[in-house]
Amino acid sequence: MQIRAEGDVVLHFEKDYPWGPDDPAVAGLRVRASGPFVQVDVQVVLLQGEGPSSFLRSLYEDFRGWDGERTWSPHGGGLQITATHTGWVQLAWALSHVVLGEPVWSFQATSQHAAGEDMRRLAEVFDETLDWPA
Repeated sequence: MQIRAEGDVVLHFEKDYPWGPDDPAVAGLRVRASGPFVQVDVQVVLLQGEGPSSFLRSLYEDFRGWDGERTWSPHGGGLQITATHTGWVQLAWALSHVVLGEPVWSFQATSQHAAGEDMRRLAEVFDETLDWPA
């Protein structure tokens, strides 16, 4: 799946297996950001039910808005999504590479989405991408 962000950056998300597909409750999510002046790639390890879908679904449910920021990141880090609502939902996608608990580099891209159905569709696309067993 892909999300277009500001500055001609495209975020690519695909399911990946960090240690093989033998544990259905663990999946990798490879996240790449590519654009005219950037090419970064991180792998995020997710436990079943820990993916960004439930976070995005909660944004859909609160389509009328909320105060401040809402943030999601997986337990192991590597990706953080921060949402703000200004009539539109602005998502800041922060990618980072962490070594021994310290970030070595980080990159952030921002995308803008209509509140409501766009958030529901985005959550569904993440569900389809991760394809967790029932």
